[in-house]
Amino acid sequence: SSRYAIDSENGRKLSESEKKIIIDLLTVYRNLKFFPDVFGDAPIDQWNILPVKPSEVKKEIPLKTRAALETARTSIPGRAEKAAAEEKSAADEQKMRELREALDKYPASSLQRKAVEEEIKKLEGRSRK
Repeated sequence: SSRYAIDSENGRKLSESEKKIIIDLLTVYRNLKFFPDVFGDAPIDQWNILPVKPSEVKKEIPLKTRAALETARTSIPGRAEKAAAEEKSAADEQKMRELREALDKYPASSLQRKAVEEEIKKLEGRSRK
């Protein structure tokens, strides 16, 4: 966002205060467009949709409001499911690596190797769904 205000032909014509306004406007746009993902894992009291300095904030967020915001954050449609799916996918990938490493430990015709191969097939089938 600041690159536009600094590098563009029109941005170079702006005064510093005008550049600040453009940067703030683009920041608000990004924060709204990609809400809540833009804030990552930052605590809710550090979420700043509007670019203001902490010294400009008059009072602290009441505890009830914080609780409501936290509830809203965790109940955003799809967010919890997406996080669970990502965790499951990472766990499946780790399990798959471990199983592939275990394959090398057993002879081709052994019962143990066949069991490991079956587990790999099950895991591959689950990850395709």
